[in-house]
Amino acid sequence: MEQDFKITRPIFLNLKTVWFDNSKGKSNMVSAKDITLEPVQGRYRLNLTDNLLRVQEFFFDIEWSPFDENGAKIKLITKEITNQYFPKLKRAAKRLLFPLLKYIPKEFIYIRVSGTGLHIIFFVQGLQNMDEFMLITKYFIFKSKLKNTKHVDKLIFGLDTETMLSSDRKIAEFGSWNKLKKDFKEEVDYLNYATYLSVDDFFKAKHYPFCPDFKSVKYPTQNLYLELPKKLLEDAKKAKLDDFISPVDKNAALKTASVSSSSITPTTGTHIKEFTGEIPKDDPANQLV
Repeated sequence: MEQDFKITRPIFLNLKTVWFDNSKGKSNMVSAKDITLEPVQGRYRLNLTDNLLRVQEFFFDIEWSPFDENGAKIKLITKEITNQYFPKLKRAAKRLLFPLLKYIPKEFIYIRVSGTGLHIIFFVQGLQNMDEFMLITKYFIFKSKLKNTKHVDKLIFGLDTETMLSSDRKIAEFGSWNKLKKDFKEEVDYLNYATYLSVDDFFKAKHYPFCPDFKSVKYPTQNLYLELPKKLLEDAKKAKLDDFISPVDKNAALKTASVSSSSITPTTGTHIKEFTGEIPKDDPANQLV
């Protein structure tokens, strides 16, 4: 991947413990030549500013919230539960895949099986900036009509919208394991290695495609990218995304409203003095500390 895309910054995680261990007191992100452990557990999403080819990675999380059909919280996820939920998870993934396939040929789409959910990935060259990345990501969320799986108290098959829209996204890599989820967090009772699934294999799958051992992990044979389809960008710009407020934007708006009910208008040409006093405890700004 580093060679194919001419990556210019350390994006690969050099740790067995995924993202939790910071005991060395320094960054555990390295370039490919400095990787000492196999397999690579994770990396940052590839943004167009990270590589000389200016290739942008699009990364969609299809998942379900950990509740049963009656709304009870699932404390420990088993293979049986994951298999039971797979048909609905697959339907949710199709609701995203069908709009994607209108613009992105299936050979450019990679599906990663994480252990309970699915990741749908593709790479595009030709974006002008990260605003276009956000626009296109929101467009596909809008077209899929899938709900956000976070901040809910019931079973939902949908998207981890907030993570997908993160500017500096941490992701699991092919071959990574869920050992910490199993032994540290105790959220699942089985070991799984993230493996690759083609679009065709996904459509054929009748059960959740678990990968219980590292030797069985499948990887894409190539890191392919395509030129940004002009129609995709045009359609995204034409879509009524003003009516679509992502959970991230909505939460931010609610927090802003709770701090102050008055509108804040930007001013120009104002001399801003350094604040040297104390913020009163009853001032809404005090909540921001």
